[in-house]
Amino acid sequence: MNRHVLISIIILFQSFALCFSNNSDLSLTIDEIRWLNENRENISFTPDPNWMPVDFVDSKGVHKGIVAELVKIIEKKLDLSFNLLYFNAWADGLHGMRNSEVDFMGSVQRTGERESFLNFTDPYIIIPTVILVRKNYSDEINSKQINKMLLAGVRDYAHVEYVNKTYPEAEIIEYDDNLIALMQASLGNTDGVIIDLMSASALIEKYNITNLNIGTTLEYSLELRFASRKDLPELNSILQKTLADIDESQKQEIIRNWVNIQILGSGSFLSRNFKYFIIAGILLLVITILILLISLSLKKQVYARTLELNNEVEQKNLALERAAESDKLKTAFLNNLSHEIRTPMNGIVGFSTLLRNKKITGEQIDQYTRIIDASAYQLLNIVDDILEMAHIESNQVSIHKQQFDLQSFLNSIYNQYKYQVKEKNLEFILSIPESPIFSLYTDKTKLGVIISKLIDNSLKFTPKGKIEFGYEVSGEFLKFFVEDTGIGVTNEMHERLFDRFYKIESMDSQFFGGSGLGLPISKGFTELLGGKIWFESNAEMGSVFFFTIPISEYTQIPGNDKRITQGEKQHPAKYDFSNLSILIAEDDEYNQFYLQEIFTRTNARIIMAANGQEAIDSIKSNPDIRIAVLDIKMPVMDGLKAARIIKGKYASLPLIAQTAYTQQHEKDAIFEAGFNDYISKPIDKKELFRLIKTHIN
Repeated sequence: MNRHVLISIIILFQSFALCFSNNSDLSLTIDEIRWLNENRENISFTPDPNWMPVDFVDSKGVHKGIVAELVKIIEKKLDLSFNLLYFNAWADGLHGMRNSEVDFMGSVQRTGERESFLNFTDPYIIIPTVILVRKNYSDEINSKQINKMLLAGVRDYAHVEYVNKTYPEAEIIEYDDNLIALMQASLGNTDGVIIDLMSASALIEKYNITNLNIGTTLEYSLELRFASRKDLPELNSILQKTLADIDESQKQEIIRNWVNIQILGSGSFLSRNFKYFIIAGILLLVITILILLISLSLKKQVYARTLELNNEVEQKNLALERAAESDKLKTAFLNNLSHEIRTPMNGIVGFSTLLRNKKITGEQIDQYTRIIDASAYQLLNIVDDILEMAHIESNQVSIHKQQFDLQSFLNSIYNQYKYQVKEKNLEFILSIPESPIFSLYTDKTKLGVIISKLIDNSLKFTPKGKIEFGYEVSGEFLKFFVEDTGIGVTNEMHERLFDRFYKIESMDSQFFGGSGLGLPISKGFTELLGGKIWFESNAEMGSVFFFTIPISEYTQIPGNDKRITQGEKQHPAKYDFSNLSILIAEDDEYNQFYLQEIFTRTNARIIMAANGQEAIDSIKSNPDIRIAVLDIKMPVMDGLKAARIIKGKYASLPLIAQTAYTQQHEKDAIFEAGFNDYISKPIDKKELFRLIKTHIN
């Protein structure tokens, strides 16, 4: 699940600026302009010297980090240069603010005590805080344990003060910066360290600290703001307006750059603490992604509509009515999505807690584990839908066409869904022309998403009968269809069914569930591929969804177009890999354990390697290895480099990449390195077995 963890963390931090933007321009009052002119040569600023990557001073004495980038933009907008004052520790800088030695700081948490001598801007980033402990703590620590611990923290940091007040019996030793505090816990001098999640990830990866995990996520987040002295109200107002005037995309880029630099390399730390990252950030992640989605779509629509209808009263009233309706739909969407997120989260957190009960039976363990798995996949699907819709709305989706066998492609979709359909006692049919198309040239991934979303929709609303999907040739287009015998669509819903959020108002979302984004995503992808999408339906009569894509000059069409059908006659594949030696290269110990476990009943001989170099050495010393499954991101030597070396010496050895990367250029890099295929994380064992069987044959 590394792919989704990384995506979640990046989006989590880069989207916070949207929560607090007001889209105002830089309109200073006369008093603010006068104050600025009188003091422009004497305004002083002090950074936090040691808070990587938020705010820090490097070894050459250069101010860097997210705050440094924002300060540079503020200086440019105000046409001045601040006087930088450096202190040895952040607490010393705060003391300088209290004593009027410095005018403002850029990374301050608002507290009641600080409000007595500081003014604050709106926050520009929010960061969860945690307690890290050594690996000998096997379970999440609780309040009772915290009260007995010796903890390290940074002097005068707000989250350290929070722990001090919330857990008064805990003993806290304060240091000047996060790295020193972190090392105390790593070396065993303290039981744990109080730290924010961003700094923890950056420092752990930079200094290769491998013996710390998250003990607990605190119910306290850092809302970082610019702060100025209480006796300088004009300065605070100027800072607030200037920050609000910075373009949101520019803010996001700054945060994204520093998060990428410091955190993207943190696979091992993220893997070890997956559930804590999810619990700490998922609700905030959803809210910020939704605000991004809404900002990129509805704001543009409302703004454009207002300009067009300025001089026409009747149309202006219509625009206001539609805006009010959009607000209503957005509210319903947010409420529904909150419910959709909390439902699988309750399953994950709740049943994870129940698994700790030492008295549970094997049957209960199996049941709880299946519920956790299902809840996790449900949660991943919701987050994927939100991200997909955001990319479509912001025009960040690219088309990557390729030649592929259409029949095999549709068969794989059929096999993917046939067991789900069978569980609902429905008939499942794949309908193809009598003379099927040999190959198709289009974006295979997006075509698969469209068909899958439409089948998902039919599964959701079809209690009995059948689901049928397939295609036929229609002039210069291929016309795909998904037909069901479900509840159908009422006439009043026909015009709005593909609109975002409309499902929330029109259907009983508590009964049917879902984010309401499946059909809008299908519509967006269909139009990107150069086609159109529509449906035919009546209430209680079922529905047929159609969509077209252009037939390219590379598409091979035999001619005849009579339909034949493929019903559910296939049986689950059973995999016996007796006498087959398989190399698996994976650095994470939990993933190693999982991969070994899924092969226990296949009779395969599994050879494990922890990095790319070990994989190469294992192939040299085990000439009977028939296929290798390599992780892309590994220490010592990554999977891409290892694949190039292996293919240079053992060209016929099939290689399968296991990866959390999802962007097209990343997939291209996998094939360019010599891999024969890839499987995305989280790894589905049936898909992995299918790929192995395909390539060894």
